[in-house]
Amino acid sequence: FLLEAQKISNNYKKQHSMAKSYQLKVKEVVQETADAISIHFKQPFFKKVKYLPGQYLTLSVSIDGKKHNRCYSLCTSPHIDSTLAVTVKRVEGGLVSNYLNDNVKAGSKLEIMGPDGRFTVKMDIDNDRHIVLIGGGSGITPLISILKSTLSLEIQTKVSLIYANRDENDIIFKKELDELQRKNSSNLKVLYFVDKKQNASWNDGQEGFLTPLALKSALASLPQYDAAKTEYFLCGPGGLIDAVQATLEGLNTPKETVNREFFLIEKAEISEPSAAISTQTVKVKVDGDEHDITVSPKDTILDAALNSGVDLPFSCQSGICCTCMGKVKSGKVHMDVNEALSEKEVEQGYVLVCQSHPLTNDVVIEME
Repeated sequence: FLLEAQKISNNYKKQHSMAKSYQLKVKEVVQETADAISIHFKQPFFKKVKYLPGQYLTLSVSIDGKKHNRCYSLCTSPHIDSTLAVTVKRVEGGLVSNYLNDNVKAGSKLEIMGPDGRFTVKMDIDNDRHIVLIGGGSGITPLISILKSTLSLEIQTKVSLIYANRDENDIIFKKELDELQRKNSSNLKVLYFVDKKQNASWNDGQEGFLTPLALKSALASLPQYDAAKTEYFLCGPGGLIDAVQATLEGLNTPKETVNREFFLIEKAEISEPSAAISTQTVKVKVDGDEHDITVSPKDTILDAALNSGVDLPFSCQSGICCTCMGKVKSGKVHMDVNEALSEKEVEQGYVLVCQSHPLTNDVVIEME
């Protein structure tokens, strides 16, 4: 999957540099909807996996003898849930998502890496603010982690969720969200949107797309806080998130208050390699070792490294997470897609090697 956030906490920096690998046992698998499951893992007995609300785990599975990594957001809260859980929704043609839905059962063991991710929020019991969560489809997974954590720790904070789906049967965590709203009626407001409802009697939300006009109306119905005390977290398909951000910008929402995480980047958004890109040799430094990697125009630096047997850290391979982030120490590099790095990080020379092509013959990259 994905990522962009405007602020990076010290906790994130520490966790990013110390991401670990675990073999975790599945405690249970919950069928959330017809095409989505939540996989609950038992915490290690002696040393629990520590994570921040909104972060993700990378699951590594072997299919037909080939290893595949995919990152899935945690839907649990580190403050109130005893298990670690990720929600996996079937994707048409999705190799790993379909494999997990078909094969993982209670008692299964999976290799887990992480936690990681910047799409998180720093909690403070004294905070009195408004957190607005806007999501679509499986984008609810990090949002519900943030939602539950905030309600449990910040008793003065108001939380609002605007959640869009194709129809009412696709609403992940519907029962849990309704129960949370019942128990926290003064602090939580949930607004459901469905493109088209399947049951004419369903009246738990609004039918119709989450258009700019509908979003403006929804936002106007929420508790009104000063702009400096309102923070937005957007998660879902790229098209929805871009439209929501454009609407917020039109309402003069401060940019620094908007945090985004993308789920699913459309292939059409990925540019073809430029004609200027030619075969180059790149020097990659990782874990104290140096590797000279020959990169052809059709390959990214990560592709070329993996093809040559160099094991670099990676996860989504879509330019939407930071697992493969490296710093260019010399030379010039072109990135196809970047939904993870901030403008400041790009200015400092950071790139995502899963999206990067060398433009010169003197490229040196250091991986963290």
